[in-house]
Amino acid sequence: MDVTVLNHHGSSAMGGHYTLEVLHPDPRGTGQEGWLRLDDDVVQNIFEEDLAVKDIGDDRSAYLLFYRRISPGGRV
Repeated sequence: MDVTVLNHHGSSAMGGHYTLEVLHPDPRGTGQEGWLRLDDDVVQNIFEEDLAVKDIGDDRSAYLLFYRRISPGGRV
């Protein structure tokens, strides 16, 4: 399953910052999926556990969730 989380950082819809966290398949085909965090021009690998952890002062909230279901036969 492909999963993407668009986060809003800020106290109101009138301003703030957005980041994106994406579950991506391993391009080498080893079956290892991984998470990426995209923040402006910074792309970093993150652990799945980091998705739910909120540090003190972290004002992010999931703004939009995307997912794509893969059927048992491998079709999208």
